[in-house]
Amino acid sequence: DPPVARLALRAGSHPMGISPDDLDHFGVLANIGWFYSTVNGGTTWASRLLTALVPGWPGSNATLAYASNSKLYVGNEAPIGTAVRVIKSLDGGATWTLASTGLPPVPTTKLLVSPRDPSGNTVYAGTWLGVYETIDGGTSWHLYGSGLPVVVVSDLYMPTDGSYLRVSTYGRGVWETRF
Repeated sequence: DPPVARLALRAGSHPMGISPDDLDHFGVLANIGWFYSTVNGGTTWASRLLTALVPGWPGSNATLAYASNSKLYVGNEAPIGTAVRVIKSLDGGATWTLASTGLPPVPTTKLLVSPRDPSGNTVYAGTWLGVYETIDGGTSWHLYGSGLPVVVVSDLYMPTDGSYLRVSTYGRGVWETRF
């Protein structure tokens, strides 16, 4: 067998996302707006510079969430000042559209696609001002939940059965909501 292709990335953290459909489709976010993806388990890679594909994209890629092999979302943690916080692709990452309407102009630290919604349109965003939710694929977002603190969210977790959402915050503990 030929050796598996390797993707060379510079130092730093590189968020990954994996399709819930199969393990062959996954992506890696890299410095200054680069997105690398594979559809064959890493044998070959496609590279795309998101700052060139999406007007206003600041390139501070922070989180990647797959809804399917073709539908995925990327969020950025650029400093305060840009309204472009989340983008969406419906063709596996070849083209991208804005999906930020209703999100506050603060860093988006984590995106999570709800396994409860087979369409992949329900997504949660952890931001510096709490958790936001979209139920229409990023066309509009709203502050999620009642009683959750409006603080920096560092992580989101939902099991594959979609029975609960856990929210990790900076300085306010871990919160959980059950469905």
